[in-house]
Parts: sequence; structure tokens; C-alpha cells
Amino acid sequence: NNVSLIMGNNDYEQPICFEHPLMTSSEALTKIAATFSPERSPMIADYYHLHNCSMRPTANATRCCDIVRRILMDSIFDCDIRRLFNAFYAKYGAQYEQDKLFSYHLNCYPLCPIVQQEGICRHSSEIPFVFGTVSDVASQREFHCTWNNQTRFFSNNIISHWISIAQTGRPLHTWPSYDPLAPKYLHLTPDQGFLPTDWNRNCSIFDEIEAERARELFLF
Repeated sequence: NNVSLIMGNNDYEQPICFEHPLMTSSEALTKIAATFSPERSPMIADYYHLHNCSMRPTANATRCCDIVRRILMDSIFDCDIRRLFNAFYAKYGAQYEQDKLFSYHLNCYPLCPIVQQEGICRHSSEIPFVFGTVSDVASQREFHCTWNNQTRFFSNNIISHWISIAQTGRPLHTWPSYDPLAPKYLHLTPDQGFLPTDWNRNCSIFDEIEAERARELFLF
């Protein structure tokens, strides 16, 4: 249990708006119903105001596809990570876990290697930047591309954090450790720097769902 842990995700692990740019409210509700159980999906749809979402690309926060993206990101990534980190605190205590838990969101805007949706950091797009290569797990052919200085600088900064935690047990000092009372993650971007950011997603609905699943699984 004396182990430091980095957990995080890319900003567009679920690139819903690139796959379904004109998603309607009914299509969004169908997607949520297919992802979650019939009993739980109406509660999720109400919580995220999915019934009133818009198909317009300029709708921003009320755009149907983007709300679905946030639902899937919250349920699959952010809220799972927070539950795990909170469990460490509950088991070992804040003093023991101080400077051991670290989370990130990464947006790499990848232009090289070539990806299916150019310009977004989707699932596995971070791998070339973490390892300093120009290929990723989705590579099916040789890529003939060269990183520019900004891309190499971005990759080297990411690598520095990963090397630091391997050597010292924590990333570089700019990365705040997880505190359940004021949670932050490090937002890694190639053009805006590496910024500590408030982790303000509300996970209560997915915490309730997971607790219900646990009761059903263990019959208590």
C-alpha cells in the first residue's frame, strides 16, 4: 500500500460529437438508455437535463452530443477515479495518503501521429506523448511524420512528470496531490501549459448507482 498512483484520462476519450455531430435529444436519450439500465437512465437524463438539449453545434454546454460525452466521461472515468482515491483516504487516512494520489486530464490536439479525428485527444492518443514516439496503439501502417519543437517540448514535459514519480514517488511539484475536500487535477495541454484545475464534477448520482450495484452483487 506504499505506492504512489497517477490516474487520469484524455479530454475526448468519448468523441461523441465527432461521431454524431447532429445528435438530437431523442437520440441522446436512446444512447443513455442503451448504456445504463432502464431503471437508472431516466434519473441520469433528468440530472443532466438531457430532455432539453440541443442538436445545434453552437449550443456549447447544452449540445446533446456534448452532454452525452460528459455523462460517459463522468461515469467511466472521472467518478471511478474519485471513488478509488476516496477509498484510499477512507482506508489509510489523509496523513498516509498525502502526496501519493495524482490525477490528470490531457488534451494533446494530435496532428502527428495521424488519428481518425484530427485535433482531439481521444482514447490512447496520449501514448505517443507519454513515451516520446510518433506512433500509437491504433497504428495500422507506417506514419511518415515529424514532430515540431512545440510537440516535442510538450511530450518531454509529460515524460518528466512520469519519470519523477517513478524515481521519487511523486510527479514534479506543480502537480497537486489529491485532496477530497478540495480535489484538483493537472490539465496537460500543449498550448496553455500544465495547469492545476478544480475537479468540480458532481459524482453523487454515479456513486449512488455503484452503491446500488454493489448491494445487488453482494445481496445486502
